[in-house]
Amino acid sequence: MVRPRISIEEHRRWLRSSHLLERINIDSSAIMEKLSEKIFGPTVDFFVGSSGWPNINAGPLVSLGEPVETRSMFGLGYEEIISLRLAMARGKKFTSVYSPRISENIREIAMSIRPVDVEVHFSKKPSLELHLSPIVQPMGPSAPLKMLIEAENPKIPGRVYSLYEEKIKTEEAVSELISHGFDNYYIAKILSAGILGEEKRLVPTRWSITAADDIIGKILIKKIKDHPENNDILVFTSYYLFNRFVVLILPGKWEFENFEAWAPKTSWGLNPQAYTILEEYEGWKGRWKYAEQAGGYYASRLAVLEYLNRMRIQGRVVVFREVYEGFYLPVGVWQVRENVRNALQQKPKKFQTIGDALEEIKKYLRLPLSEYIKRSRVLGQSWINDFL
Repeated sequence: MVRPRISIEEHRRWLRSSHLLERINIDSSAIMEKLSEKIFGPTVDFFVGSSGWPNINAGPLVSLGEPVETRSMFGLGYEEIISLRLAMARGKKFTSVYSPRISENIREIAMSIRPVDVEVHFSKKPSLELHLSPIVQPMGPSAPLKMLIEAENPKIPGRVYSLYEEKIKTEEAVSELISHGFDNYYIAKILSAGILGEEKRLVPTRWSITAADDIIGKILIKKIKDHPENNDILVFTSYYLFNRFVVLILPGKWEFENFEAWAPKTSWGLNPQAYTILEEYEGWKGRWKYAEQAGGYYASRLAVLEYLNRMRIQGRVVVFREVYEGFYLPVGVWQVRENVRNALQQKPKKFQTIGDALEEIKKYLRLPLSEYIKRSRVLGQSWINDFL
């Protein structure tokens, strides 16, 4: 099923009906007190917008408090996550992605593997507006960037600086970075800042996050295809922010299927009477079409591939994601990635037959399992019968 597109009017109607402001209890007074035309603080990320592409706004995110890495937000509640997002002031430079007018010190800050204390001068006091959306995660205050002064030197790995100066294909650069232990969050940041690739171009952040997950995933797929086939039937689970994830790993060669089931009145649950079910699949030969589930698909797949590579196995994998009524505001695809990672860090339940595994999975899912099986390309009935 194709992910439904939301029109502007549908978006506004959704906001009116969801009463988001009534659900979120956030005191923004502390943030407002820190906003001025000059802010001192640590950088936490580099953000490139997508609106108006190829002419976009780009610049650093500066924390108004203690910097918190995205991966460390897992386990926090809505109010805490939104408060942390709102406490990041964004400096904006209007530029073209093809010939970015970004100063060298801003690029160096983007390459730093740790936060850098900076003094940021804005052309006006940043405005704090809570833009609530079923599509985009909350953003903090922003204003045009006038000047940025480093209070300390950024810590840039030598190989990363070399990749910036060289003309190497993005896929080759990413492969080298992950072989040296750099994670998807750092790679997505420098990819967005135009550090990697033969042509040094800025990449909108929401695109670079998915691109990093996809590129790293494809590198890992090549590795796991050389691993032996998994012999066990495994089930893993995780629950966070009204999102239930169940991961089923079956014997066989590499295949991956990802389900998303959105309850009514959630971000993508546009059907007011029933769950909206989305299914994506790729077989041994991969896929050639961008997933309609967008970033969630590639984030889920990356977490699965990391586990298979860590265990040095391959297999047929099905991920079930059910999004329940409390999930009224997206916080970013990191939640999907970290939720699946969390599931795969738990001790799995092992089963002798797929029938036993499916009976266990039924305990966690609200929807009848038949709703998934009739849509599934991995759990085909003829294949299941061989394991019952």
